[in-house]
Amino acid sequence: MGKICKVTYIKHSGVLVETDSAYLLFDYWEGKVPEIDSKKHLYVFASHVHHDHYSRDIFKLENACVNVDYILSDDIRTGSSDWKKAENVTFMDSDQETSVGDLRIKTLWSTDEGVAFLVKMDGLTVYHAGDLHWWYWPGDSDEENEGRRQREYKGEIAKIVGEKIDIAFVVLDPRQEYAGGYGMDVFLSSVGGRYVFPIHLWENYDYLKTYKAKNDSKYLGSRIMDISRQGECFEIEL
Repeated sequence: MGKICKVTYIKHSGVLVETDSAYLLFDYWEGKVPEIDSKKHLYVFASHVHHDHYSRDIFKLENACVNVDYILSDDIRTGSSDWKKAENVTFMDSDQETSVGDLRIKTLWSTDEGVAFLVKMDGLTVYHAGDLHWWYWPGDSDEENEGRRQREYKGEIAKIVGEKIDIAFVVLDPRQEYAGGYGMDVFLSSVGGRYVFPIHLWENYDYLKTYKAKNDSKYLGSRIMDISRQGECFEIEL
């Protein structure tokens, strides 16, 4: 039997990954954070300052564990002052790499604001897109939408082609109507991951079910996870 890892979908793009030794909390802004073991190391990530990816409430976790580290997009440095009271804060701009505790972290430039995170620890590789996505909007010109794909989204995703990603959190946005899965398609066809959790759903789980039904058999190297509610917990074997 392989290593067991827990993933809790909190809300929207907020997720918690639990390993034997640590927690990785990404883009919390609302919802209930599960009870955590204070003896484990807690790493708190925020991909950018937008209200649906970042909240000052993450700093209430400062004393939740013996060791707490914050890894924040650089736009939070100027867009918020709440971080100044926290002890262990690392700011990252796009296209940077650094080590924090037992983590090795790489960032990508986001096609909206801030960064996406690629995190490695103890043989585990986790990707969280933040708002890195192909923002194809029905109603915009074909030239604009195709430019966003070629110049922006595909260019960033190309930087992680070849990475063996265990857990990926990737945007699937129902506001884009028929185009909401275009960015997910690019990710699954070029990078993929063993377990892929759609995020940025705006709690539209029916949209996810429709996408999953159409694409489960298309991308056989990745398992698209079926999220149905806030607070849902998944135990996955790696």
